[in-house]
Amino acid sequence: MVQQQRYDAGAIQPVWLLVALRNKLTGRNVKIRFAIKAEGSGSYETNQFGNWNLNQHLQSLQSQQSESAEMQFYFKPKNWDEAWDGDDPSFWGESVPENQILEEMYRPATLIVNMHNNSPQSVSISNSGNLVILNPNLESRPDQISENVWNAALNSIRDAGEPRILIFLQPIWIKARKFSNRLGTIQSPTLIVVHHTGGELISSAIYHFTRENASSSIHYIIDKDGQIVKMVMNSKCAWHADGKGGSHWGGSQRVNHFSIGIEIVHADGPDGNNPFTEEQYNALISLIQSLQERHNIPQHRVVGHSDVAVPPSHNCPGPNFDWRTLENAGLGLKVPFYESNLNPYDFPIERKSPSQLIEELKEDLRGIGYYLPEESGYGSETATAIERFKRHFLSGSRRPRDENGEMTRWRKVINGDNVDLQVAEMIKAARKYINEQ
Repeated sequence: MVQQQRYDAGAIQPVWLLVALRNKLTGRNVKIRFAIKAEGSGSYETNQFGNWNLNQHLQSLQSQQSESAEMQFYFKPKNWDEAWDGDDPSFWGESVPENQILEEMYRPATLIVNMHNNSPQSVSISNSGNLVILNPNLESRPDQISENVWNAALNSIRDAGEPRILIFLQPIWIKARKFSNRLGTIQSPTLIVVHHTGGELISSAIYHFTRENASSSIHYIIDKDGQIVKMVMNSKCAWHADGKGGSHWGGSQRVNHFSIGIEIVHADGPDGNNPFTEEQYNALISLIQSLQERHNIPQHRVVGHSDVAVPPSHNCPGPNFDWRTLENAGLGLKVPFYESNLNPYDFPIERKSPSQLIEELKEDLRGIGYYLPEESGYGSETATAIERFKRHFLSGSRRPRDENGEMTRWRKVINGDNVDLQVAEMIKAARKYINEQ
């Protein structure tokens, strides 16, 4: 509760108490204005730079009995709509008219400032993902904030004077630069495509999707801590899967038009063995389940970028993504137990000396959904489809290891020029699973 007893407007008039709101993921000024409601009395507004002088409120108070006081301030985007509320990203902003969707959106938050002798002594802020720092400097960077983001924020307030309150707000929406309408015949997405960013920082991915000359976009992006940012509405076509060679799945091309794209902040690392975080898997599973329920997308219709890309030049989401984690949650393609009648002596099948069995496996790959145009024997298109399959089903916890427990070199793992018994049985099992859906 605000105690309005000792503050003297004349005594505090010289004090410049800047409260600066910054995008937690970029360090830049927030691109929307916030209405501020002080507990007890006082209504204010941030300026176009996301700043507010707390001194405005202190000057409005009269005398005070105690030298100390706890003050609460409720920050809410001026254009806040209940359509942005809740913990389900699949609903965020979907009912907001297109011409009213802003560049960014944040959740409302409560700032608590503990004052003593007209000076803030400590600060805290509500909502998971938000951070607040009192009197920030080069040495006080929190671990959750990258150096580039920290420096960008400090540069924006370097002339403000002390004390200062720097608030990093976790965005729930940042509008991508490029997207389009879905094809007129497509009413709702029917496929979910998982990607990884190929970089360690979400700020780099956001810049990639928001820069003026952007050529791609994504519906959702999941940070390392599991926080989700929406960038394109579900009803729109994000440019995430159709590369120079196009994309195909389940006999249909131009995957962008019937899919939802989800990026995960991740790079394989210098040794190619950098795992995704548990928080990312949890957030991804929850988001996929929400999207499937909202749009009636079948559980098995979850694939990776490398499954649909033509040609398959993408390690995306890559060798470290564990599809088995999604399978255990009932999502995506599966390879359940398969009672094989395949003859081990027929393997491996080599491209240079193919067997008749390859024709059967080609039909299985098509039945699963992989792009495989008609060709005679074990040609380049067949090898490419096998490579796509291996990129999906031999990644993560299924990735082969040598006798010393070291992971087999990825290029060797995904080689499409041969099929061993294990891969053939997995192809058969996946096809059987799809037929049962």
